[in-house]
Amino acid sequence: MDNMNIRPVTKNDIPQLLDLMCQYIVDFYKRPRPSKDSLSNLVNNLIDNPREGLQFVAEKDNES
Repeated sequence: MDNMNIRPVTKNDIPQLLDLMCQYIVDFYKRPRPSKDSLSNLVNNLIDNPREGLQFVAEKDNES
């Protein structure tokens, strides 16, 4: 059985996170696609200032 690891987002996660956030904003909220710069600024601000909001990554642990 695969385990799930949950950890805070790091700067290494930004490329995948930007795509996910963009899909969320456009597909779920039906809002216009934000610029890559504005999303990058948001994610970096949240990473640098965790009191503003936290983001987490869930990863499957493939050890079996």
